[in-house]
Amino acid sequence: MELSIILNLQPSALKTLSSLFGYVGILFRVLAVGALSVYLSDEDRPDHYDVFVKAALGYSIVSLIANGCMLVGIIKDVHWLLLPYLGVLMLEIIGSVIGLLLAIFLFHFGFVHLLIPTSILLILNVYVWMTITKLFRFMETKFRYLRSVTLTQN
Repeated sequence: MELSIILNLQPSALKTLSSLFGYVGILFRVLAVGALSVYLSDEDRPDHYDVFVKAALGYSIVSLIANGCMLVGIIKDVHWLLLPYLGVLMLEIIGSVIGLLLAIFLFHFGFVHLLIPTSILLILNVYVWMTITKLFRFMETKFRYLRSVTLTQN
């Protein structure tokens, strides 16, 4: 199936698909926050991972809030509430690209086993980002149209 066909969804299907991404994202983030919190509460953990674990916990919490904003924006039809999610998702895309480049150039293919999962994650994130961006543009256009109709009637 061609990418243009996949992205050529009706607005209702676009909202449904975006909501599904949001619910799956919330589930994943809640699990991540829980797992990282349990790890940090363990007294026998090695201390040299604390910085990375705390950064991942903070990112998971920010991402959880962004997922919640996106779902509220979809349900309430408020387009600007999709922006935090789009920003967080762009950070994930940039992180995936940096990870791929590090694995390829810096480590001289020492982490080849990470290339395929990172590539799949990158492709999935780009697809989700394109879908949510299309929904954002649709909702923004609808908002502007309704505002212009309301202004011309008054």
